[in-house]
Amino acid sequence: MSKRIYMATFVLALIFVFNSIFCLDATADDKDNYYSEEAISVLLDGEMLRFDSNPVIIEGRTLVPLRTIAEAFHCDVEWDSENLCVKVERDEIVMEIKIGSNWVTEYSSESVSTYQLDVPATIINDRTYLPLRKTADIFGVGVSWDDKTHSVHLSKNLTRDLVIKNHTYYFQNDESLMLPDFGSGYCWACSYAMIINDIVGNVTPLDIKSVNERYFDNGALCYHNIIAQEFGLKLVPAVDKNSEYFERFDSDYGSTYIKNTDKSDEVIINALREALKIHPEGVMVRFEQYPHTIVAVAYVEGEILFNDPAPSLWQQYSDKGVMMAVPFEKTYPYQKGLTLSDMNYIQALDKK
Repeated sequence: MSKRIYMATFVLALIFVFNSIFCLDATADDKDNYYSEEAISVLLDGEMLRFDSNPVIIEGRTLVPLRTIAEAFHCDVEWDSENLCVKVERDEIVMEIKIGSNWVTEYSSESVSTYQLDVPATIINDRTYLPLRKTADIFGVGVSWDDKTHSVHLSKNLTRDLVIKNHTYYFQNDESLMLPDFGSGYCWACSYAMIINDIVGNVTPLDIKSVNERYFDNGALCYHNIIAQEFGLKLVPAVDKNSEYFERFDSDYGSTYIKNTDKSDEVIINALREALKIHPEGVMVRFEQYPHTIVAVAYVEGEILFNDPAPSLWQQYSDKGVMMAVPFEKTYPYQKGLTLSDMNYIQALDKK
């Protein structure tokens, strides 16, 4: 089994959920809130795991401690008290989980991947607990809940294909959205909605369109800062201002310009990789020669993957040929003859 498959299986073990989950911080005084009439068992390849702080059911919802499961997968666990972050490492693959964050970031020498939790990691009785969330379809491995025995069954012996996980995707000519003109010109609305929905939830391109229409009758136009503010967000530099790739930040449009004197695709890949470490929900990418926006969502095995909202069929509603988590060579800008080095600027959002 490859290092990446092994680690991904471990991640799955951490973030599989039985139901929709809500986490809460708890102390010893909260023990009466725990449902413990029947103990929860967790089995890895048929062997019972022993916890120093037991899995709990809180109001019908299941939470498990991180350390025991991590060590069962022969991973090293390190607590960063300054940043309230847990680091899990095995075979030069590092996974970072920040308390209160909905994102898990996995680093290796080959790629950076992100995994989204339904709810944040939390602290219960001085232990880091994570929801086990239903991502079996994402990872393609077997995880099951036995209701009769109140047990979770995990397996590290199954493989899975590398998948870009759990990023919202919208496309312009989606019939369920019924955007005007079959979505033509609404790449901005779709791109904003993809990222904002992954940060705050329950946002569609129609919501972005509605914000735009308050200021102009064309919902496809973009009022960047106003859109961000509407959802409690702000436009921020996509890379650190001290980065070798940072040229300047235009606060009026929320645009981060990348220093790329030699017009190198490799510089753009590295800049986007750096941006995704800071903004794992994705960053919007804009091109100088063509007015179309796509969203960079992950760096995998040396290339950036994008969610491109462009229609594959114009002047009609269709769900054919959607461009979700595709390399640049599969995007609409590439079809128009552009390269990554033609990127004009990128935009990133963050909570206020």
